[in-house]
Amino acid sequence: MMKISNKEHFEAWLNIQNIRAALFKDKIIDKDHVTYEDKILLLSRLEGQFSPENLCCDGELRGPALRAKTVMLLCAQAYLESL
Repeated sequence: MMKISNKEHFEAWLNIQNIRAALFKDKIIDKDHVTYEDKILLLSRLEGQFSPENLCCDGELRGPALRAKTVMLLCAQAYLESL
């Protein structure tokens, strides 16, 4: 089994955030040039995604999909905190 790094999880999560940002004409964040302000903004967004309603999509997400989402968020958070 191939292990995915924290950075790869972060990049996958950031891609989702940037798609949403583009839809709402918000700031797009470059994965290779995350500023301190970007880091604070992204950590705040991540924190909101750990709420039970958001994490499990109001109960619709369960089992392996929920575990995969949790791992992605935790790894993205760990990578961001290491910057």
